[in-house]
Amino acid sequence: MILYPAIDLLDGEVVRLYKGDFAQRTVFSTDPNSILKVVEESGAKYMHLVDLSGAQSPDKRQFSLLKKLLKQSKLQIQVGGGIRSLSEIAQLLDCGADRVVIGSMAISSPDILQKAIQDYGPKRITLALDVKKIEKNFIVMYHGWQSSSQKSLSSLLQTFNSLGIQRILCTDIEQDGAMKGPNFDLYCQIQKEFPQIEIQASGGIAKLNDIIALKKLNLQGAIIGRAWLNQEVDLKMAVSYAL
Repeated sequence: MILYPAIDLLDGEVVRLYKGDFAQRTVFSTDPNSILKVVEESGAKYMHLVDLSGAQSPDKRQFSLLKKLLKQSKLQIQVGGGIRSLSEIAQLLDCGADRVVIGSMAISSPDILQKAIQDYGPKRITLALDVKKIEKNFIVMYHGWQSSSQKSLSSLLQTFNSLGIQRILCTDIEQDGAMKGPNFDLYCQIQKEFPQIEIQASGGIAKLNDIIALKKLNLQGAIIGRAWLNQEVDLKMAVSYAL
């Protein structure tokens, strides 16, 4: 299993939000390059990076900073954060992103997602799906978790699978940043229904045992954010546990 240490960039600073709320942010560093070096030194080969400024507005997309970070780093980095157009996808790949993570745009404009897969191949695109359990179903949320698609995860995955998606990053928003552990049932359900789709688990990793448990599910990868930034989980150990 690949472990993806994650950072969120907001106005050039490394931050973490609680449940996607910009008002509930913690600043971890004003030097993102130093954070990337820490990740490299941990033995990690991959990383997940979210441009929160770009998520707020495409005019705020931190292309200059992203290009600098991506070109200097030895890591393979997937980049997301409110991607709204094919142009942004092309620019991020040009900046050196290994993959681009597409979320809300896939819900509102599946035709653009399909075109991106056709233009760049499924290996360069990761589909991010944020879900919330309502009664017995996982419902996909979008637009910064503020809007409900009113569609179940299963129904949307059927659609996206037909468009050629091979990899998803799935987050239970009730777990994200809460340090309560991942939603293992969620990932087991996806595996059972869509065994051909690679899964990156996101949200809730709080201890090394969470990584061990996710690895046993044979997932493609897992995202770790607040736990390593808070130094509650030793990143070198976490990377080695995931291998």
